[in-house]
Amino acid sequence: MPRKKLNLLDATGRKILGHLVKDARMPLKEIGERVSLSVPAVAERVQRMEEEGIIRGYEAKLDYDKIGCPVHILVEIHGAKDRSLINDVQARVPEVIQYWVVTGEMDYLVEVAVCSRKRLEEVIRVLEKIGLTKTHLVLYKEFPQLPPVGVVHAGTEGE
Repeated sequence: MPRKKLNLLDATGRKILGHLVKDARMPLKEIGERVSLSVPAVAERVQRMEEEGIIRGYEAKLDYDKIGCPVHILVEIHGAKDRSLINDVQARVPEVIQYWVVTGEMDYLVEVAVCSRKRLEEVIRVLEKIGLTKTHLVLYKEFPQLPPVGVVHAGTEGE
């Protein structure tokens, strides 16, 4: 029997996403209680969101100090000489957490966590092959990842 068509991003779907973004390990039972759905209904919606690519995965959030990588930086890369070089940056620099291709004055923003200042120098030398770098030391992360306002956050108010 074919499944009925659900608007996965209706108010209830947005509430579910909001809870999962705040805590991806929140039990479906608890989500169901918060959005007034049964566990099977929440499970079906989450599965459908995964199948549709709305939910692309789940991840662990690491404390870089505790895993021995206390130097956490953001590196702006300007004036990329060869844009193909960014494609394998994570293979060449395993300390790269993620990077973004951006608009504006810079070409890329690269997030890196390294174990020492010496390794930071080595990483910057590699990134300088892509373009001019500007490095920012992350002192601490002020806010945890939150649902985007107006997309999923609106659905979690009042709890």
